[in-house]
Formats: sequence, structure tokens, C-alpha cells
Amino acid sequence: MFSRKIALTFAAGLTLAGCNLAPKYVRPELPVAPSTPTGPAYAATDAAGAIVPADTAWEAFFTDDRLRRVIRTALDNNRDVRIAVANVAQARAQYRVQRADLFPTLGATGSATYQKSPFGAVGGGTGGTTGGGTGGGTGGGGTGAGAVAGGGRFDIYSANLGVSAWEIDLFGRVRNLTQAQQQAYFAAEENRNAAQVSLIAETATAWLTMAADQDRLKIAQDTERAFGETLKLTQDRFRIGIASELEVRQARTTYDQARSDIADA
Repeated sequence: MFSRKIALTFAAGLTLAGCNLAPKYVRPELPVAPSTPTGPAYAATDAAGAIVPADTAWEAFFTDDRLRRVIRTALDNNRDVRIAVANVAQARAQYRVQRADLFPTLGATGSATYQKSPFGAVGGGTGGTTGGGTGGGTGGGGTGAGAVAGGGRFDIYSANLGVSAWEIDLFGRVRNLTQAQQQAYFAAEENRNAAQVSLIAETATAWLTMAADQDRLKIAQDTERAFGETLKLTQDRFRIGIASELEVRQARTTYDQARSDIADA
């Protein structure tokens, strides 16, 4: 009868531990089309040889060595990226702490006592075990003692091994908390990746903008130099009576416009 009650209690515990009251997660629909557009305007590409930018490392995506060094410097010194990396480490540690609740905590202690006794004693020893109920318990322990009759040193040894603070996962509460912390850890990793991608994109955009501005400045300087030569030639022609004053003024206006373009470049 007693063994039957134990079996029923054990079966009920397993049934409750197998229950999960968390709602089933349903992934929302993506705000983009499920497939790539088709039609004459979209040329078919070879799937085997196509390069997917999302699967390409940024070191392979950018081919300029100078730009790579600038991006690496930005990644190493950006504070937002450092904060994101620290958040990942924090989320990972919290997940490990939460996951540890799924397993029982084992504890072991031992002690030894040595003392001298002027009186005789008879050696002996005791041992015993204790067990815990739902939610916690302690394991077995034992002590031993011995002394020489007529006086001498008296030794006492003790050892204990037990399980403490273990919660049975009823209705999947601990598992759901562990899974939630795991998803928070994954979210922190994706936030770090997003911060890195955003920083790389901003750095590359600034680099390309600077390169374009330098090219525009060079073109403006070359244009200003060419119109300066034209103005000088027109003035020389005006002095010898070949060109009119109107042509000189037009050349001057064009030259001044080229100089203003340098300031805007």
C-alpha cells in the first residue's frame, strides 16, 4: 500500500512537470514578399554562383585596404559597439545562471576534530541518512570516533552530502524562464550584430562621400585653372584689339563661377 502511494505521487509529479502553460509562439508574417519578384525586368541569376551579401564578411565585401583599416579602427574604438558586446556577455551570464535552476545543487561538507582526553573512552561510530521532500533535501552523513583506553587522543570525523534548493519544474515554469533568458541572450547578440553592421555602413558611407568630395574638388580646381587660362588669353587678345570688352567680362564671370564652385566642393 505504501509503495503504491509512492508510485502514484511520483507519477503525479512527472505529469505536472511535463505540463507547460506557456503560450505557443507563432512567428508573425514578414512585411516583405515571400519570394523574389519575377518578370522581364528581373534577370534570372545562377543560384550556385550568386553572392549573397548577408553571408559575406565585411572584410571580403570591401576590397580597399585603407577602408578596411578605417573600419577596423572604428569597430575597436566605438563605444556603442563596446556596450553591445558587454550586453551580450551579461545576457550570456544571466542565461547560465537561470539554466542552473534546472539541475539540483549538490553540497558536501566534511570536518575532523582532534583532542586529547585524560580519561579512557571506547571507540565507536554512528552513521545515518536523511532525505528531503519536494523542493529540497539533504543527503546522508556519518560520524566516527575513536580513542585509546586509559586516555589519549580523541578523534572525531564527520561528512555530509546532500541536495539543497532544488525546485521541481511544475508546469514548466523553470524551463520557460530559461528559454526566455536564452531568447534575451540571442536578442543581445543580434543587437550587437546590428550595431556592428550600422557602424560599418556609416563608416563606408563617410569614406565614399569623402572620396567623392575629393574628386569633385579636383575637378573644380582643374576647371578653375582652365578658365583662368581662358581669362588671361582673352585679356591678352583685348589688349591687342582682337577681343571685345564683352568677351573679357564673360570670361571673368565664368572664371569667378569656377572659383565659387571650389568653395562649394
